[in-house]
Amino acid sequence: MAGVGGQGATTTTAASASSHNAGEVSSTQLAPSTGNIRTDQLQHLLSVVPSLQAQVNEQAGWIQRLEALVVQLSTRVTELEEGQVQQPQRGKSTRQPRSTVTASHLKKKESGSTSQLFPRAASLPHISVQAVTAAAEKQERIRSIAFDDTEESSRCAVHKFNGVETKTFVPASLRGQGPETKAPDSTLQLRSALGYQGKRCRDNVHCTIGNEVIFNTSSLVVLHDLATQQQRFYAEHLQEVKCVELHPVEPLVASGQVGGRTDVSCAQIRVWNHTTLQTVAVLGRGCLGNNVYALAFGTREPDWIASIHESRKQTWLTIWNWQTSNSLVQHKIGDVTIFALKFDPVKPTLVTGGKGHCTFWTIGTRQDAMTLTPKSALFHPHPQPRAVLCIAFSPATGRTMTGDSTGNICVWSLPVPTYQAERCIAAHTDPAGVFSLQTTSYGFVSGGKDGVIKVWSWEFQLFPLSGEGDVNTIQLGESIRCIACVQTELGPSLSQLVVGTQTNMLQFVDAGTAAVERIINGNGGDFLCMAAHPTEPNIVCVSSTTSHITFLDIDTQDVLFQTLIHEDDGLPVAIAVSIKGEVAVGTESGIVIVLDSISFGGKAKARLLVDAEHGVGHVSFSPSGDMLACGTKNGNVHLYNITTHDELASISCGKQPHSSDWSETGQILRINTTNRLLYIDTVEKQTIKISELDDNVSFVSSTCPMSYETQGVWDHSGVVTAVCRSPTEPLLAAANDQGQISLYRYPCLSGKAEARMQMLHTGGVASLVFSCDGRVLLSAGDADNTLMVWTVSSVQSVL
Repeated sequence: MAGVGGQGATTTTAASASSHNAGEVSSTQLAPSTGNIRTDQLQHLLSVVPSLQAQVNEQAGWIQRLEALVVQLSTRVTELEEGQVQQPQRGKSTRQPRSTVTASHLKKKESGSTSQLFPRAASLPHISVQAVTAAAEKQERIRSIAFDDTEESSRCAVHKFNGVETKTFVPASLRGQGPETKAPDSTLQLRSALGYQGKRCRDNVHCTIGNEVIFNTSSLVVLHDLATQQQRFYAEHLQEVKCVELHPVEPLVASGQVGGRTDVSCAQIRVWNHTTLQTVAVLGRGCLGNNVYALAFGTREPDWIASIHESRKQTWLTIWNWQTSNSLVQHKIGDVTIFALKFDPVKPTLVTGGKGHCTFWTIGTRQDAMTLTPKSALFHPHPQPRAVLCIAFSPATGRTMTGDSTGNICVWSLPVPTYQAERCIAAHTDPAGVFSLQTTSYGFVSGGKDGVIKVWSWEFQLFPLSGEGDVNTIQLGESIRCIACVQTELGPSLSQLVVGTQTNMLQFVDAGTAAVERIINGNGGDFLCMAAHPTEPNIVCVSSTTSHITFLDIDTQDVLFQTLIHEDDGLPVAIAVSIKGEVAVGTESGIVIVLDSISFGGKAKARLLVDAEHGVGHVSFSPSGDMLACGTKNGNVHLYNITTHDELASISCGKQPHSSDWSETGQILRINTTNRLLYIDTVEKQTIKISELDDNVSFVSSTCPMSYETQGVWDHSGVVTAVCRSPTEPLLAAANDQGQISLYRYPCLSGKAEARMQMLHTGGVASLVFSCDGRVLLSAGDADNTLMVWTVSSVQSVL
């Protein structure tokens, strides 16, 4: 959901609200010039004045000027009819515009007269008839909106969001109730992070002896237990984590992040204990430029760690002593993208690979200072690749191996006189690319762009098969980005692997039997929207920029059902699940696809062409599941009978609807557009005034951020992108465009309300929903490809 305003929300009663909007057409802009205007034009101007008056329905400060304009236009027409001004006569407009101006609109200010506020017609600037006509036509398009300036102050309040005022209904139960500002007795604890950064990162999966898999997603480093499927988190980073490295001996992990806007969130390297999750050292704070995207611990010198960072479009190589947090040496590589970085386990050498780059760095000393001497690798007589993508070493001999963009694995000779490729193995050539190499004492494993894992012996042949069922080639079908060998007491396993793919999937692979199990069902694109199942608390439905609609079990992390929306239908930008289990998917092309319940196969039942020109941006089911509301980007709400798939009504809201709440009976639909809150009577099929609402109307959800019950969430940092109410507890969750999630007491009536806050997403939060039992809150990042599952716990239980 897009943000609907800026910071700050103020509330006044309708009786005392000032409602001038600087974006509306002023009365001085509507004044005609004294010449070059035809009679029919003046007649048309006179006919549209009442409609223009309706547009400034709450702008009492401008009514006097509009009233004066009516008088001047009437005088002008009279002069023309009497022949005082010669103009060619044409047919008069027969258009009869609708006026909704009430008596309160015609109230005059106590000070100042009409003649003082409005200049003589002869001195008015020229405003084209086309401009005035366009303003009138715009008013005609939104004529179905009903406003009321005479609302009772006790049942109507005016909110001001970033200077834009909107009226809201005050529920009877909240009238006269003072705002509660205390923080709620509940808090949020991260239970699981469903995401993996395979597309944007390399060499970022590692296995510990304790049977945990370490990987990064969003601002987190996740430690996932393969046996229990439970997760732990290192959450000290404030920005997106780009690289993760496991120490070869100590229980240590190093992780690097991109740079933020503050000194605290700048690019940095954090070294921490993966058993206790305690930070051991922070390196490079303030001197690592834009981001750190490659790390390597030393093997011969375990106190060393090498890093690659980017600063001012230049790539830098740095070696640190993480024990002292000191930089030992730094070398500018230039305008080169580096993909791989490894220390030689035998020689004092560091190897880097990247675009048009494969360099062996000899580490030396001069006058007690460390030095780096680069030597470029020679591929001749083998083909020169466009890029070196990964690096590995033989554990026994320390021989260097590289995987490159041609699909070859190159084995390198000793530097006599320089490093040269002595052997090239065509490993992954269709499509070409070797993205990962992992070595063990028994052999090594390679993974490629072709989606194939191959197991090799140290004779550089595919591993020999010893019995029935053995395999040395496993087809995953997705481009492989990273491989980690499961750690055993005897060292890294050659057959048990954890594999990360380019579609952000993390899978466990048994290379002996070719069995594949999914660990993390990553999202190949950015999340677009999300809906919780109304009766199954463990099921959530999500859509993404890959056009997939996926039903996930958040307890087991299994994919229950998945379907692909055809590219001709556009991206699935809106989704809703009914009480009957049916799914409505709104697309950018204006199509709404209705899917059957996943219990019945999830097959498409209907395709509704709602608005092919503007697209569908929001969908929601009525509480009974019998009616579907579809909001389009041109500001209309279309109501459909979900049984017959007939359109019941099309109602204009003026601006694009982005969220909605149904009343318990399903008769009233509350719509939040980009700048105001509206109420639709689905029986009468029209917008209604607040005074026409039943005094005891109650809404089954609170997803409209501009409602009376959610007004307090606006006086905090960032633009509000999503709100939702717990179905079982008086709790309100809100998210903003900075990745912050806040938990308030419900209702939240004051900007001074305290909240329990979490900020682990990088970028904004695209969607926020409670499970139907209220025990879990789910948040989907719009840029970090991560779905976070939060447990709602009491503060006392956490302490």
